[in-house]
Amino acid sequence: MGDQALTTNRAAFTTQALATMGVDPEWDRKVADYLRLEALQFAHSTFGPLDIANDELLGVTLSLENKFGKNFRRIPQAAAAYDAACEAFQVPEKEWTERYLHPYWDATDELAAAPAPTLAAALFKVQMIYWEDLNIRTDVGDKVFGYVEADMTRLTHAERPT
Repeated sequence: MGDQALTTNRAAFTTQALATMGVDPEWDRKVADYLRLEALQFAHSTFGPLDIANDELLGVTLSLENKFGKNFRRIPQAAAAYDAACEAFQVPEKEWTERYLHPYWDATDELAAAPAPTLAAALFKVQMIYWEDLNIRTDVGDKVFGYVEADMTRLTHAERPT
């Protein structure tokens, strides 16, 4: 069984995202792209090829520790087996990174920058920025508050604070 809190949080977050759709086709496309890529990268890393490869690497590591002790990397035969397992792990890790993770990050950035069509969409965007830690990313972190402020000003007809 998976992490119950994570499952609950993902369900609430996805529901909030889906509730923003149906008003603006461009927003809908960006939300759908974001959700699709989020689901794929999560699945690949949680129960797909990356998770399977991680389990295999962990199995090799534990087996080597059992046979040779905690410092097994000092023994050439064990070090070679461990290096081969690490190399095998890099194949699904590279696939996950290039095929799913980087496109997911791009979709996240595009959605954050897109004008929210409704207050519900703007509030979802705030949650997405927080969920994705966009505020600490060096490439977009300094822009995300401006995206939210612009949405709130436009959608609530409020003047910008001075």
